Amino acid sequence: MSTMEIDQVRPERHDIAPDGDLILLYKKHANRPVELRVSTTILKSQSIYFKGLSGRWLETLPVRPDGLPEMAFDRLDPDAMLIIMKAAHLKFQGIPDELNVKLLHKIAKYVHMFDMFPAVCTLARPWIQYVRMFVDQCNSTELAGYLLGIMWVFNLKEQFKKATRSIIVDCNAVDIDLSRTLIDQSMFDELLAIRHEVMRDMSSLIQSKLIAPLKQGEKNGKAICHRECDHHIRIHMQVLMEAPPNKETKPSRIVEGLRFLSDDRKFYHNSSRDPLEGSRKPLCIGRLNEVISQLDKMLEKVEGFDLADWRPEASQEVVWGDDVEPELRLDWPYDQKFNFDSDYELSPRSSASPPPGKGRNE
Repeated sequence: MSTMEIDQVRPERHDIAPDGDLILLYKKHANRPVELRVSTTILKSQSIYFKGLSGRWLETLPVRPDGLPEMAFDRLDPDAMLIIMKAAHLKFQGIPDELNVKLLHKIAKYVHMFDMFPAVCTLARPWIQYVRMFVDQCNSTELAGYLLGIMWVFNLKEQFKKATRSIIVDCNAVDIDLSRTLIDQSMFDELLAIRHEVMRDMSSLIQSKLIAPLKQGEKNGKAICHRECDHHIRIHMQVLMEAPPNKETKPSRIVEGLRFLSDDRKFYHNSSRDPLEGSRKPLCIGRLNEVISQLDKMLEKVEGFDLADWRPEASQEVVWGDDVEPELRLDWPYDQKFNFDSDYELSPRSSASPPPGKGRNE
C-alpha cells in the first residue's frame, strides 16, 4: 500500500470522551488506523506517565483540522489501547470479560509502560482468571513468554515461582522468547543454567548408582540381577542418558524413563518366573527404586525464581487488595496441554520491535 493510499484510509474512530481534548492515533496497522478521543484530565489522573509529561506538552503536539491536538503511535496495538483507555474513562461497555493470552499480554505491557494499573485493576482479575489461548495466535514458546510477562506485570508472585520452577524441571521448551516482554532474556538463560546443573547432578547419580555397577559387573562376569536383565537395563540407560540435549531433555523426563524401566522389569520378572530368583525381590527393582527415590528428592529441592528479584521497580508494586492473587487458568507445565512440537502452521510473529528490557538487580 502506497503512502497516498494509507493517507486516504478512513480511521476507525472511538469517542471515548466525546468532549475530550486529545486524539490518540494508532497506526500499527496501515489498513486500519484507529483514533481515540480522550480527556487529558482523566489520563493524568489515571496514568503516572501522562501526569509526568512536563509543562505545556499538549501545546507542542500537532493540531488537526478539527482543532484537536494529536498524539500518534506507530507500534502500539490499537485493540489493547482501546480497552485500556475505555477502562481509564470508566466506559466499560464493549470491554470483553475474557481475553486470550496474546491480547492480555499486550494490555499488561502497556499498563506497565504508561503506569496505569489502577485504571484496569478491577477488570484485570477476571481477565487473569479466565485467560484463554488460541493455537493460531501463539506458538508454544510465545505462549510461555506471554504468560511469564503477564505474571511479571501483574505481580503474580506464587505463579511466577511455580512457572519458573516448571521451566527448569518439566517444560520441553528451551528457547522461550522473552524479547517481547519486559523481562530480561538473561532470566531464561539462568533457568537453563540451573536445568543443566540439575541434569549434571542427576547424570552423576545415575552413573555411580546404576551404569558404573552394571559395567563393572559385566566386566567381572558377575551380574547384579542376572545377565539378560543387566544388559537390558544398561542399554535402556544408555539410550536415555545419551539423548541429545534438545527440547526433549528435561529432568522430569529422566525420572519418567526410570519409572517406565522399573515397571518393565517388574513385568519381566513376574512373567518370566525365573527359578533362580524364587520369592526374592529382584535386585534390579530395588536398585532402580532407590535411584528414583534419590532423584525425586533432588528435584523436590529445585526452586523457581522470586518475582521480586526480576521486578526491580519496587515503587510500582501491584497490590490486589487482599491476600489472594488472581490465578491464570492455564496450569504449568503448559506443554502438558499444548504441544510444544506442534506441526500446525501458526501465524507469523509480530514485526513490532521488542520493548526495552527490565533486568535483574545486581
